[in-house]
Amino acid sequence: MSLTKDKVSEVLMPEAKGERYYSSNLGWIMTVSAEDMKVGLFNPFKINSQIELPDIKGWPRHFLKKFVLSSSPSWTSDYIVMVLGQCSTLKFCRPGDKQWTSIAIDKIGGLYDKSTSLDDIIYYKGQFFAVGRYGTIFVCDIEDYQQARVRVVVPQMTGRIRSSSGSIFDQIYLVESAGDLLVVSRLFDKVFGDEHDEHRLTAFKVPLSYGKWSLSSSLDVCDLGERTLFISSSNTSISVDTRSNSECRANCMYFTHTSVYDMEHREFEPLRKIHKSLNQRLWIQPSL
Repeated sequence: MSLTKDKVSEVLMPEAKGERYYSSNLGWIMTVSAEDMKVGLFNPFKINSQIELPDIKGWPRHFLKKFVLSSSPSWTSDYIVMVLGQCSTLKFCRPGDKQWTSIAIDKIGGLYDKSTSLDDIIYYKGQFFAVGRYGTIFVCDIEDYQQARVRVVVPQMTGRIRSSSGSIFDQIYLVESAGDLLVVSRLFDKVFGDEHDEHRLTAFKVPLSYGKWSLSSSLDVCDLGERTLFISSSNTSISVDTRSNSECRANCMYFTHTSVYDMEHREFEPLRKIHKSLNQRLWIQPSL
């Protein structure tokens, strides 16, 4: 769908029953068949691009939350596919693998708590990163299949992302923008549906070089400049330079739940024309 022209274009999807789709930042889409749990990749802008992946039989239905690629299968056969599932499950595979490899998550203080509940994953500067519910940043060490694990690189953020009200639900996203790794925190009142409060969406630069969050405003992102973010809980979030893409509004965040957040005015707006008949809405960044 064109965001400015109210135009919908049809893309031919592989035929499957009960299919679920998940998009990556490299233009590739993962398909999961609800009928037989077959998994595959394809590029909607490239003919005959289907790639089979190991089956996920035995996994719960609707297990997947998101997947990411280390590089495009169009460019190289040396790539990694990583998936984030419910209950903070992480798995990955490489071309030729017969099964998915599970990744152990380090428990903070030896215990599982909400700080290790993973909300998002991303491939950034040669490594896979994950973010916990309270802003804990993890890196995935997967060179050794037998000891693949996720370890903490930035402890949880205290008092900045965590909500104080029991009626507030928070969702955390990771996105790369202009070379920086950002955390976007979205808070909304699930009782009254008040998603449009100007104080409920914040963005921060991840302090990887320092290894800890700061309570000062030095990490706050208040202006995206000429860039805009496309945010999603089931697709890889992406950043776009509006100088080379005139259809995108600068200094905004687009959400697949059909709204756009204006960073300058600190307010949500609905997209111009909403096609609510679509079962799934994906951000797809064309890439050959």
